[in-house]
Amino acid sequence: MNILIIDGNSLGYYHQQQPKKLHSGDMETQAVFGFIYNMRRYASLMKALPIVLWDGFSDARRDFYPEYKANRDDNPEMTKMKEGFAIQKPFIKKALTALGVDQITALDGEADDLAGILKRRYVANKDIEHVYLLTADSDWIQLVDEKVTWISLREDAKHKRITIEAFSELTGYPHQRGFLEGKALQGDKSDNIQQVGGIGEKGAMDLINEYGSMVTLVKGICDGSIVIDKGRNKTAVNNLAKNAFNEKTGCRMLEAFMRNIKLMDLIDTKFPPQKLEVIRGEQNLAAFKQICMQLNFQSIMSDLEVFIVPFVKRCGLVAE
Repeated sequence: MNILIIDGNSLGYYHQQQPKKLHSGDMETQAVFGFIYNMRRYASLMKALPIVLWDGFSDARRDFYPEYKANRDDNPEMTKMKEGFAIQKPFIKKALTALGVDQITALDGEADDLAGILKRRYVANKDIEHVYLLTADSDWIQLVDEKVTWISLREDAKHKRITIEAFSELTGYPHQRGFLEGKALQGDKSDNIQQVGGIGEKGAMDLINEYGSMVTLVKGICDGSIVIDKGRNKTAVNNLAKNAFNEKTGCRMLEAFMRNIKLMDLIDTKFPPQKLEVIRGEQNLAAFKQICMQLNFQSIMSDLEVFIVPFVKRCGLVAE
């Protein structure tokens, strides 16, 4: 059996922002339609059982780093998009339930953390052949493994799928930990996570490819076994090893790096959600039909028996 782990908010936001808008009365419906359609498409392509993960609110991350995602309310367009999606989200949840798809919400955490936890559980399960991660969030790339593939939602992505075999070629990093360390050096503007300072994407890749990890590099500089006396990252790397204060970022560099690792690590999350809401699929084709009729999804209704096949096969939905 294969599993398709879906980043619910990521998939919903992606379709809400599409230029082609759909409506049922005054309500936009492109997020509902796109979510259901793409979930069905990938579940069919990957021959996988879909499971949808939803974000809650990560107080633990904000307690640790108050600036975390503090910039999200500063963008009026993003706020408008989220408001439009929020109206449609209940319809998505009802449709998923009617199709027999399980949903899990991390009430005090994020879908990212749930993905890391479930990934470890599924990889250890001998009955599960492969796990697919469907998201627009590149942070999930660190979860790629022998049994795990990352699938990008973005049509303009350079590479739609990242496997362990192609990990180095497609990410520029030699391994998953290196990818995480590279992200930690650069920070994350979308999450308002400050960069370490002085080391960009190319520099991070070069350093990690040469030394294996920033931990090895910093230890080597500190004990004298590694000397960095040339190259454009010379000053930044030596300052990082000394935990120097960076005037531009307002942080001590090594402390910022370790902080970012803790915030971004999904391989072994330090912020596991404690409160979960689980909605089990209740396999009701009549209810799904009603939602499609209500939202005027004629393309689904016109070929409904074919549309529901992946859910009949894998979610136990009984066609009427």
